[in-house]
Amino acid sequence: MTSTLRIAALGAGAALMLGGCSGTIEELTQEGVERIVEEGIEGTTDAEVDLGLDGDGADLPSSWPASVPEPPGSIIASFGQQEGGSVTIEAASVQEIEDYLSALESAGFERESEASAGISVVSMTDGATMVNVGWVEEGGSVVGTITYVADAPSG
Repeated sequence: MTSTLRIAALGAGAALMLGGCSGTIEELTQEGVERIVEEGIEGTTDAEVDLGLDGDGADLPSSWPASVPEPPGSIIASFGQQEGGSVTIEAASVQEIEDYLSALESAGFERESEASAGISVVSMTDGATMVNVGWVEEGGSVVGTITYVADAPSG
């Protein structure tokens, strides 16, 4: 058994023992799994990962460019590296996504391409940073992904 699996097994055992006095087993297990996965990815790459499984949502990656407005809605998960990353969000409506695209335009981003085939995607750039905003609406829920690449060539 690898050391990561041993740690996971010990963590799950501790979660079972502590379940009665410190929250539900499900909450403890989710927090442990999130921590193990995030640390596993971060330990083998230079990536910053926040899966938001603890119920508090995720945070923007520290590499989020100052030129890119913060995304709307709740951040479900995030991934970042020095040169780029992405966030997955849950928005209240498609209008909230459209308002975000307007905020990007107000911040100096120009639309380069758009596509829609069940999933809508808009690619934008300000000349230094490329931002792709993709979203899907299903059953009244809107989930989107905003990906950014700093110092990206346009066109």
